[in-house]
Amino acid sequence: MTFGDVINYKGKDLVYLGATLDVFYFAVMPNLEISARFKSMSDNAHKGTVRAQKAESKNIWCFIEVKKTVLFKDRIVHYGTEHTEPSLEDMSEVIERLDVDDLKGLKTEILSDGAVSTVVKELAEQANLDEGL
Repeated sequence: MTFGDVINYKGKDLVYLGATLDVFYFAVMPNLEISARFKSMSDNAHKGTVRAQKAESKNIWCFIEVKKTVLFKDRIVHYGTEHTEPSLEDMSEVIERLDVDDLKGLKTEILSDGAVSTVVKELAEQANLDEGL
C-alpha cells in the first residue's frame, strides 16, 4: 500500500498516508454532500479577518479537494484528524489510487499545513509519488 491508495473501511473511503511501526495512518474522504458542506464552510470561514487566520490553523480545515481522480472528483480528503483504526487485513483491497496531481496537492498541503501532526508530515515527506503508478 502506498501514499494515496484508497480503501473502503466500514463504509468509509480512507486515503492511506503511511505507517509507523505500530500505526497505519489514513485521511477520511467524506461523501459528496459532506464534502460540499466542508468546502462551503471553509469559504465562509476564510475571509481575510484575524478570526479567519486563527481558524486556518485548526485541523478541521485540513483538507484538499479531489480534482483529477474521476471516481472521487469534487470530494475532499480530510487529513487533519488521522484515522488509525484499520488493520493490515482491512487494507487488502485498494479500490483506487489518487491521480498524481491530487497526490501532489495532498502532499504539498500536508507539508505546508501548521495544524498537521508531525508524524503525518514525516510520512508525507517520505512518500514516493511514483510508487504504485
